[in-house]
Order: sequence, then structure tokens, then C-alpha cells
Amino acid sequence: MKCLKSPQISEKSMSKVADGQYAFNVYPTATKNAIADELEKTFKVNVEKVRIVNLPAKRTNFKRVKGVQARRSKAYIWLKKGQKLPGFEIQPGDKDKKVEDKVEETK
Repeated sequence: MKCLKSPQISEKSMSKVADGQYAFNVYPTATKNAIADELEKTFKVNVEKVRIVNLPAKRTNFKRVKGVQARRSKAYIWLKKGQKLPGFEIQPGDKDKKVEDKVEETK
């Protein structure tokens, strides 16, 4: 059963990557064990613990149209010390260094 939808990319979630905590959007029917198994099989890492947050549906307005955002779930995943997921290597501040390098090259 597929549990993971996508990684939750935000400033707060990316700041926790250095501590070994990752955030993913998951299907509302996903369980902690299923999420841990999928991560271990996909990325070959050891999951220490999983926490699931169920977010309720929200009423929204767009101009004069009323609507509802669907309910959703997020999973916070902690890995064992020293392990990392590929694709999350960018740390806060790295973006600024790359921009500074490009500015120096243009001068």
C-alpha cells in the first residue's frame, strides 16, 4: 500500500532536517507502521519513530466562491542518528552562498 504523497517542503520542516526529522504529506488512511515500512524499503534507512497529524477540512473563499479544502494528514519521521534521506541535503544558508557566488562571477 502506498502511503507517502510528497515531502512537506517548508522553512520549518527543512530546519528540522539537521536533527533527523522529516515531514511528509501522507494519505489519511496511512498507519505509522505502513509509513515506516515504506520509508525503510524505499530509502534503505532505519526509522526511529513516526508521528501522524490529521488536519481537518477548511472552509475557504476565493473571490465570491465558497469552497472546502480537503482533510489531509502529515507524518513527522525521525531517523536513527547519522542517517539522512537523499534530496534533503540543502541546509538553510546554502542558497545565499550560491547567489553570492553567481554575483561575484558576473563582476
